[in-house]
Amino acid sequence: GGNRRFLPSSIISLDYRTPVNYEGVYAQAHALLKQGYQYWYEGEEIDELNRHNELHRMKDPVEENLLVYFRKPEPGETCVKWMPAATILSKIAIYGKIQVNRQTIQILVMSLEKYGFRTRRNSQGSTEYEVIDLQNDEVNNGFREKNRDEKDGKDDKEEGILPF
Repeated sequence: GGNRRFLPSSIISLDYRTPVNYEGVYAQAHALLKQGYQYWYEGEEIDELNRHNELHRMKDPVEENLLVYFRKPEPGETCVKWMPAATILSKIAIYGKIQVNRQTIQILVMSLEKYGFRTRRNSQGSTEYEVIDLQNDEVNNGFREKNRDEKDGKDDKEEGILPF
């Protein structure tokens, strides 16, 4: 989720030399409040803010490593595994040097849900996630392909990504 206390904004310029007319600012705010101005966000506005903020959010190491060592299966793939979150986290912990505890399991489960990994209940009643468990060569090739794409200078710039 996001944080409703902070609303990141881009500022093109800021005149810091001219004194602020606080009396005018407060008068305008008071007038808007009396007119019933909606100063809070609802529904689609919150969703749009969250989509924008996601571009600037630092991912947790558990979430990042999930996407390095596992991936969501494509339709029709047969080499899928059904694994509980604790088993997935055990592999991530070994290679990603992450501690296994309740908090990291919770972060992993939230990440699995965020990226739409399918779930099922096993015979013991535990939740399992459908994953493709990437092998070391696939992990290494993924890094090489990513680096090669970056060196090719592709112009697929995502919104919010700085060009330097």
